[in-house]
Amino acid sequence: MLSYCLHLALLSPSCPTVSILPYCLHLYVLSSSCPTASILPYCLHLSILSSCCPTVSILPYCLHLVLLSPSFHIVFMLSYCLHLALLSPSCPTVSILPYCLHLYVLSSSCATASILHYLS
Repeated sequence: MLSYCLHLALLSPSCPTVSILPYCLHLYVLSSSCPTASILPYCLHLSILSSCCPTVSILPYCLHLVLLSPSFHIVFMLSYCLHLALLSPSCPTVSILPYCLHLYVLSSSCATASILHYLS
């Protein structure tokens, strides 16, 4: 679901990303079928609403929490990497996505082909 919302945000230049993501995150939080939802949307919510705190310092910490979560899933990770690229204007996208891809490659549950297809 989060991936789909990000897809809509990327393909909708006429609609501000900030207005799309909170709505998607709200739906994501209400979903009880995903255990990771308690960690992931909360971190993203902080990164979107905390203008006083640098986004770059918040997102890596949240990403670290997601990696350490036993309920971690590849789809959430990839969506989170895309969020990192979308919400971090001070950090070039080129340097963010390869790092996320690197984390995927090191994961035993990773399907590299599906990741590359998703990123492209």
